[in-house]
Order: sequence, then structure tokens, then C-alpha cells
Amino acid sequence: MAIATATTAQKPMTLFQEFRAFLDKYGVVGLAIAFVIGAALTTLVKAVVNDVLMPIVGLVTPAGGWEKAVLYVPPLPAGADPSAPGFVVPAHTLAIAWGDLLSNAINFVIIAAFVFLVAKYLLRQREVGKI
Repeated sequence: MAIATATTAQKPMTLFQEFRAFLDKYGVVGLAIAFVIGAALTTLVKAVVNDVLMPIVGLVTPAGGWEKAVLYVPPLPAGADPSAPGFVVPAHTLAIAWGDLLSNAINFVIIAAFVFLVAKYLLRQREVGKI
């Protein structure tokens, strides 16, 4: 009965080699690149939304500057001007910035739709390439 005694001695990995293997195994470099591109794309889409689409929405709405609209609950006393310098919201009054919320919701929907369409197109291309 022959017993195989030959063993291949492996050199221990250096810290750099372990780090490189970690990056390769989990695709960290690709993820980092996607993150940077996503951040740049978000900036671009926000610019399109804020500089092109929101002014159009502002024309459709009855009063311009709706992004800064605030709902006060209970309503402010007669003659109170929130745009006046030094204005302080009265005690026990809730100020809901619905214009900012709506503006950010529209930004989110547009960005999400854009990402969805790009992903759908890229995934369709990948599926076509598999056939």
C-alpha cells in the first residue's frame, strides 16, 4: 500500500495579497466605481429636475416658489408674514414644509424612473447577449 507523502507547501499570503483577494472576491472595486458614477448621475439628474422640470411645474401651479410652501397648523394669525425678517413661528404651531417634501418626492420619482429605465435597458442587452 503506497501512501502519498508529497505535500505542496503553500507560502502564507501577505496582508496585501489577502486584501487583494478580498477585493476580488466581493467585487468591491466594481461597487466603488458604480457608487461614484451613481453619485455623479444623481447630481446630473437633480440638475435636470431643478433647472428644467421644476420651473415648468412652477408655471403650472398657481403661485411661483411652491418648493418653499409651508402649511401652518393652526393657521397663522391675520397679518402675520412668514417672509418678514425676524419672523418667529408662534408657540404650539406646527410648520409643515410640504413644498420641500413634494419637490424631493418628485426628484425621487424621476431619479428612480431613470435608474429603472437604464437598468431595464442594460439587463435587456445582457439577456440578448446570452442567446
